[in-house]
Amino acid sequence: MIRRKYRFYGQVQGVGFRWTALRLAKELNITGYVKNEYDYSVTLEVQGEKDDVCNMIQNIEDFPYFIISGIDTEELEVIPEDVFRVKY
Repeated sequence: MIRRKYRFYGQVQGVGFRWTALRLAKELNITGYVKNEYDYSVTLEVQGEKDDVCNMIQNIEDFPYFIISGIDTEELEVIPEDVFRVKY
């Protein structure tokens, strides 16, 4: 089990990023959250099995409507959690 925080830069707002992340998280049994930031980036904090998290990120990177110009990644401590949500 791992927990990571990602920050996506580029054309990632207004293109269905949060709803795609929510759908993928439910399919892969991942917890955490996704949130649009004021600088037009998107924060994604995810927790799950390493293969599932990597699969989610690969799907996001391959999604045709997102133009990702950069990604920052941070390893975090696993926490008790049972849901993935969209934060506002």
